[in-house]
Amino acid sequence: MPENFKKCNFCGKGENKVQSMFSAGDVNICDECVCYCYELLYGADAQPKGKGKSRKKSAEKEMKLLKPAEIKKVLDEYVIGHGIVSAVGAGVCFGIGYGMFDTNNMPILCQFVSTKHRATAYGIMNMTGVFAGAIITKVLGRWADAGNLGLGFALMAGVVAVALCLQVFALKPSSDNIE
Repeated sequence: MPENFKKCNFCGKGENKVQSMFSAGDVNICDECVCYCYELLYGADAQPKGKGKSRKKSAEKEMKLLKPAEIKKVLDEYVIGHGIVSAVGAGVCFGIGYGMFDTNNMPILCQFVSTKHRATAYGIMNMTGVFAGAIITKVLGRWADAGNLGLGFALMAGVVAVALCLQVFALKPSSDNIE
């Protein structure tokens, strides 16, 4: 198959199986999927009739393109948290939470790691946190797409509870390296 062969990202049909293929970057959609989406948005009665070029011309005549402000209004009915207040609120909550987390890292680390290895341990701990954050973001995204976000947070709470129990019961801080 040639490198520039395109197939629809929605139905998987190749460009040789459809009338036309629309592309934007690496994403392709065939004319049949466009008509299907049009039918979903405007109802089965609004579906352009006919085949080939006449169908395309009638679809162009019937299709009403929305302006960006109208699209945003429709999306705002389904998606929350994209306003400036939500963004600032999320930033403030993250900043406070991360500040509390980071403030306690070094004093706790000082109880378990010798003075000679503290900087390295702190770097490894931060690197592990960043990697864990990246992984959990991807995992939670997949769970959210599948409708299992509540289960994801419950599992994370379980991991945090196990880590807390390990810290409280297994780790015994020493005070011999406090300066």
